[in-house]
Amino acid sequence: MQSLGYTDVSIPQHRWEPGIGDVFNLSSHIRARQAIDLALSISGPDFNVILIGDENVGRMTATIDYLRYRRPIEHLVRQDWLYLQNFWVEHEPRAFGVSPGEGRRFEEHLTHYVKRVFTMFKAALESEIHRVRLEEIYREAERELDSKRRQLRRGNDRNGGGKRGTPKKMEAALRLSHGEEDADEKTASRGLFENPTEFEEEAGKIKASAEYAATELDRKTLEVIITKERCSFSDQFAPYQDLCNWIDDLNTDMLSNVTTIARLVRDGSVDVPVRYRANLLIDQTDNDGVPVILEPNPTYENLFGAIEYRRQQGSFETDFSLIRPGSLHRANGGILVLRAESLAKDDSVIDALKAALRDGMIAIEERHRMGSMPVAATPRPQPIPLSVKIIVISSPATFYQHFSDDTEFRAHFKIRAEIDPDMPASVENAATLGAILQRAIMRHGMRYTTDAVDCLLGLSSKIAGRRDLLSARFELLDDLIREAQRIAGPSNALSRDEILIAWNARRHRNRRAEERFLESIARRHIAITTEGTAIGQVNALTVREVGDYAFGRPSRVSARASIGWKGVVNIEHVTQLSGRSQQKGALVVEGYLRGQFGRLRPLSFDCSITFEQNYGRIEGDSASVAEFVAIISAVCGMPIRQDLAVTGSFNQLGDVQAVGDVTEKVEGFYEATEGNRRKGLLSGVILPSANIGDLVLAEEVAEALAQGRFKIWAIDRVEEAVAIFATLPSADLSDCDTHDLTRQAAAIYARMDANLAQFSETQRLYDSPPFQG
Repeated sequence: MQSLGYTDVSIPQHRWEPGIGDVFNLSSHIRARQAIDLALSISGPDFNVILIGDENVGRMTATIDYLRYRRPIEHLVRQDWLYLQNFWVEHEPRAFGVSPGEGRRFEEHLTHYVKRVFTMFKAALESEIHRVRLEEIYREAERELDSKRRQLRRGNDRNGGGKRGTPKKMEAALRLSHGEEDADEKTASRGLFENPTEFEEEAGKIKASAEYAATELDRKTLEVIITKERCSFSDQFAPYQDLCNWIDDLNTDMLSNVTTIARLVRDGSVDVPVRYRANLLIDQTDNDGVPVILEPNPTYENLFGAIEYRRQQGSFETDFSLIRPGSLHRANGGILVLRAESLAKDDSVIDALKAALRDGMIAIEERHRMGSMPVAATPRPQPIPLSVKIIVISSPATFYQHFSDDTEFRAHFKIRAEIDPDMPASVENAATLGAILQRAIMRHGMRYTTDAVDCLLGLSSKIAGRRDLLSARFELLDDLIREAQRIAGPSNALSRDEILIAWNARRHRNRRAEERFLESIARRHIAITTEGTAIGQVNALTVREVGDYAFGRPSRVSARASIGWKGVVNIEHVTQLSGRSQQKGALVVEGYLRGQFGRLRPLSFDCSITFEQNYGRIEGDSASVAEFVAIISAVCGMPIRQDLAVTGSFNQLGDVQAVGDVTEKVEGFYEATEGNRRKGLLSGVILPSANIGDLVLAEEVAEALAQGRFKIWAIDRVEEAVAIFATLPSADLSDCDTHDLTRQAAAIYARMDANLAQFSETQRLYDSPPFQG
């Protein structure tokens, strides 16, 4: 047995020196760092990372901070990407990849080139030389038309004239863009033609020939301009042969559409048509390092991009300039970070992501149109090669529920690592975490004292649940710093006092259910005795969880013994309120009893045990020691102390074993015995020695322990618990050693053996044991 003191249970003081403050230097994150470094060093497309960690361990912020500002990774191709008009297949825009910065330069030079060509073409069309040449074409057509007109008139005269008039549509055919017949000649021509249709055909051919000649003049004019200007444009992008070929296609298309361009420039417009523009999808001009993209909402459109639509005269239309990139495009050549919880919301997105990794391409599809009528002229963008590393960050529950059994997903995410929720309280870890906390305080614009960081490190151990551990959930401490900042005020330095006040205030906000339970004890609605002695009645300790808040609460375990053959009867098991582990604990208690007292004769007793006022399911074997003490008290008729509570399980050999949540259990019983302290009475808890390192108690409890108003005993053997409970409440066990308790326990065991012998003798006199088949 060991009696614990203040230094054994108070908030620990960790030795530390200021370190670098990089989260990935913590030993809890070392696997994550190694996994990321390995993935980034391998060029294979399937070596992506699934990173698993609890909330508040900095799994997202620390990962992004670690990834950011890295040098470009050689095997990842980082490029600007452009979509340009496909002049051969109109609705399949082409994708072009160029070096970072070249995409913006190409876009600017393309716009400048087309505008310059249009401006020069407009000037050429308005020049005197071009006007004279154009007038000559139309005058020649007019002369030819006059010749045809005279031939038809003579033919009509030879045939004696005609009665039919010239139709209006023939009148229109006679007009050319640079003149038409005068009124006198039109009047004279009426009724002179025997075959007006033939004349219409001839006039149409003359006009078409004139229009073609005019167009050819415009085309040659534009061709001269393009020939003069193209080299200054295309030579700047000579390293990109595909772009140079596209520039040739652009020039060919402008010559093919010279009529439309001429009409535009004659109307005074020099704006660049959409088909001659560039859609700069990805621009990495200002990105010197590796692009690190976090996609918080990985829908299909957010990941793979989308095609937008504009409203035009009551309908919707689109073109390649309205293609928008997704996160995969922005992260191409770098790293994409995804949240598994968001990714798991839509299985179709996961399937599309796996397909993209399998094919090595990013294809933009309009998933929302699947199953509906196809829309004419909707772009079908050319897929873009995918060169990216993907890091999916997941909670353990999400990973094992959605991804662990997906063999195809595992094939593309071959590297898996977990962030530990806690880490050893080594000098290195304490130094790194201390530096992280220092940086967090300064980031919030505060001054601080050294004991503030010391206190935060100690509370980190409390969060971790062990004195020799630090919690990796440092974001909880960052939240605590913000709360303490309001208490300290802007002019004061943050100290240990403000940290503890904020910690206790947080606990107070969350402990409504605990306070209601304590009120029920005070009103005697829940029967818990914390004074004097009683037979067959022990205070066990349980834990209740309400959301993310857990608190300890005493629960009375009672036992009643009689002569019989059933042995230990677990009422919870009989009423189906116990879990398997609780029933196992009861059977272990019975096994120890049989091995201790029934080796030479059969045990002749019945002893029912139960958790009083409990009507819900009970799980766990941490009340095994309490059940055993209650049974010993009931069989021996021995009063046992009610100012104590016990938690712990033991094996069939009597060795006490560690249990969970001992800090919450001790603090819970401390709160329940407040009346004892007001009366000046002692109270205390018995727990396994293996749990000593798990105790990080509130400052109030530790001080009560130092003042002797509360006691904690750690035991190794179940007999020690029996001996402590059998002592008088006024007895001082400070100087009592294990040998004393062993002697006292031996005396109690002898009394137990004698009572069981009497039970057996009495049972033999009244009845014989039933047949055991």
